[in-house]
Amino acid sequence: MRGRYCVLFEQNGQRSKFITNCYNLKDVLDQAREAENNGQKIFPVENVIVKRRSLGDGKSAYYFEE
Repeated sequence: MRGRYCVLFEQNGQRSKFITNCYNLKDVLDQAREAENNGQKIFPVENVIVKRRSLGDGKSAYYFEE
């Protein structure tokens, strides 16, 4: 599980989480965390959808859609 991120989310009032090692999601989350560390208010984020794009061979890429 090294290098993976645990993403906490709330949907319809119910809290849940998922674990990801997706570069795209981790990169966006790293940028958001850096902005927060520099004083910009990012979290919590509302109305963001995580989408999956198939890459073939049983692999997928995930990305945020607003």
